[in-house]
Parts: sequence; C-alpha cells; structure tokens
Amino acid sequence: MPHYIGETINRRADALSIAVRDRKFRSVTMWTDETALPAKIESVIVMGESGTGKTTLVNALRVALETDASLDDRLTIPKRIITRPRRKNDDLIENMFVTPRRFDDLIARGAVSLHWERELEGTKTYPGYVPMGELGPYRKPRIERYGFLRPEEGKIPIYSANSAILWNTPTVRPAGILDTALIVAAYALDETRLKRMQRRSPDLTTAEVQKRLGIRSYLSMVHSHLAIITEEGHEQDSKREVVELMRMI
Repeated sequence: MPHYIGETINRRADALSIAVRDRKFRSVTMWTDETALPAKIESVIVMGESGTGKTTLVNALRVALETDASLDDRLTIPKRIITRPRRKNDDLIENMFVTPRRFDDLIARGAVSLHWERELEGTKTYPGYVPMGELGPYRKPRIERYGFLRPEEGKIPIYSANSAILWNTPTVRPAGILDTALIVAAYALDETRLKRMQRRSPDLTTAEVQKRLGIRSYLSMVHSHLAIITEEGHEQDSKREVVELMRMI
C-alpha cells in the first residue's frame, strides 16, 4: 500500500502548511495562505514551464534518495518517457525517448502510470488520414506525449512534469490522479528562464523558445499547492528545501 498523508498525514500536512505560512522556508511559498493541501497524498508532481528549474529540484531529490535510506524507503522518482525527438543536453537519467507506438505499447502492458499530452510549436505529419477524399499524410498541430514508468510499489512517486499537465487536464491519465497529488511549482523570472533554455537547449529555435516563454511561470504558482523559487540567490536554498519538504510528507 502507498504511504498516505491520512490522519497521521493530515497532521503532517497541517505541519507542512504551518511551516510554509510561518516562513520557515526561504524559497518555498504558497500563492495564498488559504491554499489547502490534499488530505491524501499519493504522489508529488514537481511542475513548471521550461527553464523554471524543476529538473534541478528533482535531481537534488535524486541525490538525497541515494544517500538517505529513510527517504529512499518512502519515495521514488520514476523514469519519464517522451515521444518528442531527443535534443542536445537532454538528461538521459531523467528521460527516455520513445516512438508513439512504443508509448502505446508501454501503456497497454501496464508499464506506465501518469501520462498526458502537450501541444508544441509547429506541425507534424500524421499518416493514414483521408482529407477531401485524397489518400496520403496530413499535417496538424504537433502533439507530443509525456508519461512515467510505473513507480516502485509502496512508495510515493515524485514526478517532474511540464505545465501542460495543468493546462491540458482532459488528456491526463489515469483520471483523478491529480486529486491526490501534491503539486509543487518551480518558479523563475522569464529572463532567468531564457538564459537557462539557451544554455541547456541551444538547438531550440527562436519560435520554440518564444512559445515556451509565452506561458508565464507565475500561472503555475496560482494553480499549485506550493511553489519553490529557483531564482538567482535561491538556487542552493531551493535544492536543500525541496528535500526538507519531502521529509515532511
């Protein structure tokens, strides 16, 4: 059975809420003091727009799990699977790149837990459509799919997700999974995000960068339970405090 924040968990959630509201953390915040944490937490989703620092936060947690048995006993970080083409500097510890057919196969085998879709810049050719009575491929807005391999039994999974998991909720499966997820948004200013994207993904086109910057990172804060500021001056605090946060659940 997974670990829940149930009765004990409610007390822990209350303690966590109080710690954040009382400013016990330097980089962790809530959009409003009225934000209620889920009564039952079955997963944690660290999410945010491109360049907000979510991978850095999850990597800090990955290191903590490798060095702290008490965390490793309760938490796990599943591998993320993606249908988009691999880019320069993509993190292969975090990500596995697959074809759409392979993605479907993994779902059919029950190997995938959480998954969703995201519309990206540009268009994509899809075979097998018959437009206006003519056989042949056609192009439509580019949709890529994201998901995670099934986590270890009995542990709370920590997922690292782009913001489409909130903006495209009709595609999120299994249905209802967000209801029991603690959603933690990574936040950084757009200027910082731009620098990070240029450094991390130099092969992104100008159109791709602008599409990503078009989604403002504060919007994720509004729709999350907690937010972690990863701006300059907060980098070390945010990595340390995301680990402290996970200890409290």
